[in-house]
Amino acid sequence: KDHRHHAIDAFVVACTDRGLLNRIARASGRAEELDLDRLYPKGDFPEPYDGFRDDLATQLEALVVSHKPDHGLPPGARDNVHVTSGQLHEETAYGLVDEEIDGKRYNLVTRKPIHSLNKNEIARIRDNDLRSALQQLAYEAEGAGKKLEEALAEYGRAHGVRRVRILKTEKSVRVVRHGDGFEKAYAPGDNHRIEIFATEKGDWRGEGVTVFDANQPGFEPAWRRKNPGAKLIMRVHNGDLIEADLGAGRRVYRTCMLDAAANRLKLAGHNEAGSLASRHNDSQDPFRYEMKAYSRLQKAGARRVKVDVLGRVHPVEDF
Repeated sequence: KDHRHHAIDAFVVACTDRGLLNRIARASGRAEELDLDRLYPKGDFPEPYDGFRDDLATQLEALVVSHKPDHGLPPGARDNVHVTSGQLHEETAYGLVDEEIDGKRYNLVTRKPIHSLNKNEIARIRDNDLRSALQQLAYEAEGAGKKLEEALAEYGRAHGVRRVRILKTEKSVRVVRHGDGFEKAYAPGDNHRIEIFATEKGDWRGEGVTVFDANQPGFEPAWRRKNPGAKLIMRVHNGDLIEADLGAGRRVYRTCMLDAAANRLKLAGHNEAGSLASRHNDSQDPFRYEMKAYSRLQKAGARRVKVDVLGRVHPVEDF
C-alpha cells in the first residue's frame, strides 16, 4: 500500500553482489544440513553492511515518489488545446423537457424498465396516472413484505408496460444535435481538470472543466469571462502533485479526486498506493486522504509540482 516498496526493491538489488549471493547460499546450505524449518539459521542471514536499516529508513523518509502525469492530452500538447481522450459524457441519453411535479421543475426525461425502478424514480414518473398507480403498488408491496422489483414486474406484465418515462433535473447538461432535428442531452462525464484562480480581491476560487468541454475547440472556462481581472493559479488534474503545508510542514500530496461540485480537492500522500475505491470497498485499507477547499490550499501556500525520476521536486508554472 506504499509506493516506496519499489525503492526498497532497488536497494536490495543495489546491495546484491556475487559475494552476498555466495554468503546466502552457504547460510542456506547450513540450514538444510541442520534440517531447519526455515531458509537460514536464526541470525545467520548476512546483512549487506552495518547500519543499513537506519540508512534505508532515512532515505525513505526523504524520498518523494515520482508519478507520471496523465492529463488526457496528445503528446506535447498544451492544456488548452483540443483533446480526444476520456469519456465525454455519461451513457444515458435524455430528452429535453420543461415539466413540474409537486412544485419541482424537471428539464430531462429518459426511459427505464419498469421492474428496475426504485421509490424515488417512481415519484418522478412523467405520466400522472401511472405514477399514482405505482406509488400505491409500492406502498402495498412494502406492507405485504413483497419485493418491489417483483411487484413492478407483475404490474408490467399485466398491463403491457415494459418501460416508463422518468423525469430528472440536471443543471450541467450538454446538448448534442445532428441530422434532421435529432437532439439529445447528456450529463457530462468526469472532470478533466479544475482551474484554480485568484479573484481581483486575491481569494482563491475554482472551476471544474469536464472532459466534454475540454474536447470542444476554442473552449474557455466561464471564470475567465466573469472575472476578467482574475489570475490563473494552477490547473489540477487527477494524479497531479501538490506541495503544501497542511499542518505538518511542507509536503507533497497526490490529487486523488477532483470534487468540483464541493469546491475542493481530495489529496493523499505522494507515497499512498491505494485509492478511494479500494478504501470504500475495504474499511481496513490504510489508504488515507484529506479533503481541502481552495481557500485552505491558499492558506497552505499550495503549488503544483512535478517530481523527476531522481526524486527532485520542481514547481509547475501554468499559463
